[in-house]
Amino acid sequence: MIADKAVGKAAAACMVVGGALHVHADVMSEPALAMLTRHGVLSQYGQLVDHIINRSGDDWCPMERLSHDIDNPRDIILKISDFFKSIN
Repeated sequence: MIADKAVGKAAAACMVVGGALHVHADVMSEPALAMLTRHGVLSQYGQLVDHIINRSGDDWCPMERLSHDIDNPRDIILKISDFFKSIN
């Protein structure tokens, strides 16, 4: 079981690829729930939202935006890797 405060689609992709069986989040995005469900991961949440917001509360979380149009969890992980390489 994985528990976290907020789970967006990018985090869900990591959990799917990592073999998670059950995820609980205080806040979960609808795309994250869809990905987890599609891959057979049991999911619980306190609040379901359209998307995860950034820390400032004024825009989408960067990882949520990065993964928004990608359906394959492994492709999302590659995008995450490229993102972190680009900022180093």
